[in-house]
Amino acid sequence: LVAVLVTFSMANTTVYADVLALKAGHIVNPETGVIEANKIIIVDGTKIKSIEDIMPKSGIDRVIDLSDKWVLPGLMDMHMHITYNQANNIPRERADYAIQPIRNTAGYRALVGMHNAQDMLHAGFTTIRDVGNNGNYADSDLVKAMHHGLFKGPRIVNSGKIISVYGAQSHGISHEVGAPWQFEYIEADSVDEIIKAIRKNIFYGAQLIKIVVGDQQYEYSLEDMKLIVAEAKKMNMTVAAHAYGDRQVRNAALAGVTSIEHGDDNVSADVFKVLAKQGTILVGTDFPVEHMMAMTGGGKKWPDAIIQGYNEEQANKILSAKREGVLMAFGTDVMSDMPE
Repeated sequence: LVAVLVTFSMANTTVYADVLALKAGHIVNPETGVIEANKIIIVDGTKIKSIEDIMPKSGIDRVIDLSDKWVLPGLMDMHMHITYNQANNIPRERADYAIQPIRNTAGYRALVGMHNAQDMLHAGFTTIRDVGNNGNYADSDLVKAMHHGLFKGPRIVNSGKIISVYGAQSHGISHEVGAPWQFEYIEADSVDEIIKAIRKNIFYGAQLIKIVVGDQQYEYSLEDMKLIVAEAKKMNMTVAAHAYGDRQVRNAALAGVTSIEHGDDNVSADVFKVLAKQGTILVGTDFPVEHMMAMTGGGKKWPDAIIQGYNEEQANKILSAKREGVLMAFGTDVMSDMPE
C-alpha cells in the first residue's frame, strides 16, 4: 500500500516541504482486500513515509482531518488516449484515426489533453499510461507542461507515436491524399525503419513503446517484434502491443512484449497459457456496453440480445484469462466523449 500510495502523492506537481499527517477514517488496501479504520498516514514531502495507528507526538507540521473520509491509493488507467476526443455521434466506419490530425492541430490536442488530465485526476486517477494517438507528440508536450507546474494532473507515462506497418490503423484512404496517418503513427516496415522509429519516439519524449502488431492484411512477424523488444530494452523501455487473435497475441507474447493491449473475445485458453508463462500482462480494455454503443454508433441503443451477447463475451474473456493465471491490468481505452 505504501508503495502504491507514493503514486498518489506524486500526482500533484507541487513539492511540499512540510511533514503532513492525514487522519484517515478508513483506508482501502486493494493488495490485501482489507479495509483499515482510523489510521494516520505520514507524508514527508512527496513520499508516503508510514501508516501509523496513533498520531506521532512530534515531527508533524500540518494535520489534515479525513476522519470522515475513505482513503485509497490513486487509481491507474493503463490504456488511455489523453488527447484523443472523438465525437460520439460519428459512426465507427467513418471515425478513421487519420481524421483527427486533419481536423485538429497538435496545439489543440494538447489543450484537450489538459482538460482530460484534470478530469481524470478529479475522478481519482493519479497515474495514466498513454498509448498513442496524440498527433505530433502532444502527449510529450502535456507531460512537459505538468513537469514545469503549469497545471496539475496525474502522472502520465506516454508512448509518443504508435509504431506500425504501412497504413497503420487507417482504411479506405484515397491514394491521392497520401498518408495522413503519419501524423498519428510512425510506419516502420524494415529493420532500419523499426530501429529509427523507436529512437525517434524516445528522442521526442516517449517513456514506453507502443506498436500495432497489424491492422492490415499484413502484420509484424515474431522476428520483427523480437527486434522491437530488444531495441526498446537497450533504452530500458517497455513495449505495449495492440494485438487481436491467437496468432498476433501469441507472437507478441513470445517476442517478449510487456503487455497485450485489447486481445479479443476469441483468444484461446492455450494462448492465455502462453501469456501466463511469459509473464505478459493483458490490458483487456473491456468497455461497458454503454461506452461501446457511444463509440460505434452515436449512442444508438443495440438490441437486447446483442447487449447480452456482448456482456457475456467480455466476461468470458476475463474469466478465461484469470483461469489460466494471466496477469491483468485495468485500462479504459476511452477516446470518445462519453455520455453523462
